[in-house]
Amino acid sequence: MKNKSKQKEKEIRILKTGDEYDILKGFEINTSFPNKNFELKMTQKGRIYFKELPDYKSPKKIYSNDRDFIDHVTRTWNSMESGNLGVALVGGKGLGKSLTANELAHSLGIPVLRIKEPVLSMAQLEIINSIDSDCVLFLDEFEKIVKDTDNTEFVKQEELLSFLDGGGTKNNKVMFIITANR
Repeated sequence: MKNKSKQKEKEIRILKTGDEYDILKGFEINTSFPNKNFELKMTQKGRIYFKELPDYKSPKKIYSNDRDFIDHVTRTWNSMESGNLGVALVGGKGLGKSLTANELAHSLGIPVLRIKEPVLSMAQLEIINSIDSDCVLFLDEFEKIVKDTDNTEFVKQEELLSFLDGGGTKNNKVMFIITANR
């Protein structure tokens, strides 16, 4: 067993993307996301990846109206066989939108994919759309993620909302959770 482990450490793989070749060592291939917290990232060269984030720690106290809301949405989610479910929490700063959204996202027991970058690309949406396992797509502070710009590489607000609205053709379920201050 020890020799196999050492052999795996020495093995390299060459990943070709377009005209670029990446040398990979010390990796594993998964066919689905583990039940963890991730952030969608993109390098300046356009490489898209998910970075694992620390585990979510629930606060000691949750107000009963937040818990009632989370339980209601969770029951709705559990009754669905496939498709998308969207939750938007909108209001002033400090009302607990992000806390409630985090509690909801992690109560489902599925991978949570966060988008924090100020601007989304169409390539990122294509990657998200290719995921075939149940997951939460969490956009905290929507107004900071999608900005109006004339740059055609970036997703406009209408395009993102159309993407969020256009599901239901796959066998997996996606919960979209969006918070916004305005």
